Amino acid sequence: MKNFKTISFSIQIDADRANIWKVLWEPNSYRKWTRVFMEGSHYTGELKEGNTIRF
Repeated sequence: MKNFKTISFSIQIDADRANIWKVLWEPNSYRKWTRVFMEGSHYTGELKEGNTIRF
């Protein structure tokens, strides 16, 4: 049986929630930050409670 080590990281972001949300989910910004691990990543749909989003 292998031993596994849990590693955790945290960071403090000096920005308001609205700005963070915009950077994470505005379509052009989303494509920019996700391309480092999944080139061409995007989503369709509107980010509102109860809606379906397709990644």
